[in-house]
Amino acid sequence: MSEELKEQIEALQQKLAAMETKPSQATPSVVYMKSDRKFSKFGGRPVKESDPIVDEWIADMRDYIRSVPSKDSHVGFIMDHLTGNAKTEIRLRPNEQRESGEQILNALEQLYHSKDTITQLQQKFYQRDQQQGETLESYSLALMTMVDQITRRSGKEMPEKDKVLIERFIDGIKDQHLRQELRRISLEKGPMPFLEFRHTMLRWIEDNPSQTEKSVHKTSASEFSELMSVMKKQQELLEKQQEQIDYLTTLTSNRGSRDGNDPRRTSGRSRSFSRYPRYSNRGRGVGRGSSYGGNNMQCYNCGGRGHRASDCPSDDFGGKKSKENEARSQQKSGQSNDRPSR
Repeated sequence: MSEELKEQIEALQQKLAAMETKPSQATPSVVYMKSDRKFSKFGGRPVKESDPIVDEWIADMRDYIRSVPSKDSHVGFIMDHLTGNAKTEIRLRPNEQRESGEQILNALEQLYHSKDTITQLQQKFYQRDQQQGETLESYSLALMTMVDQITRRSGKEMPEKDKVLIERFIDGIKDQHLRQELRRISLEKGPMPFLEFRHTMLRWIEDNPSQTEKSVHKTSASEFSELMSVMKKQQELLEKQQEQIDYLTTLTSNRGSRDGNDPRRTSGRSRSFSRYPRYSNRGRGVGRGSSYGGNNMQCYNCGGRGHRASDCPSDDFGGKKSKENEARSQQKSGQSNDRPSR
């Protein structure tokens, strides 16, 4: 019994040795592990600062799917990272236009590729300042992203990129104290890459938290004070406008009551318009484009409107006027009689 076992053991050992020395002809099985890289959801052109940039997201996604040999998973992976209008746009396309991941990325690139020119991108970069509540770390990343966009569009590096980034970063800081401190650091260190300057800046902020917090509180208090000052000026302006409106309303009301309670003006006005309608449209401004029409002219004799004192049709002034006219005609008649005949 023992001899049979020994023979079986020897036979198995020989087979095992033969299998180890013989090269394997079978194709090794490949196991693909899920990537730990995380992609943000893509919904189209960025609206908020946190939204992914179109060109950057497409480039990163293209690099990733090219590193994965299994093309069957490309479409599903990309669709899982689409949202909103971008996902709807791809779903509505024919099947032959979305059979591969490369086709989907090309479609997204055609739809949402940034149409800003190099000049427009540069203008946005030089106008980009630190926003309210934005940290210096986030602000510096935003500037670096904008420079990367300019580089992608132009196809070449920005001249003196590090120097331009440092100057733009310092000039855009909201707090004056931090701006002065970082400018001092920049002058002391001399020319350096922006990443090195950024590291120095962040380390200085960590070493001086009290000054940073003080600057933030000072900035908030200053902005609140400016807001209150603007609101106070607006309130004063509204009060002055209301006073002017009240004054004009009172003035108009008093003038209307005086005109209505004056019997002399009322009677003179009624007589002037009823008995002598031919005088109603006469006045100093009639026919000459004046802003004072005939109906707005007031007589200093009777108080009526629509004529002058020299044309007043009232009895008192009319009687005087008729006597003056009669005396004037008699004088002219006497002068004509005294002339010698030819």
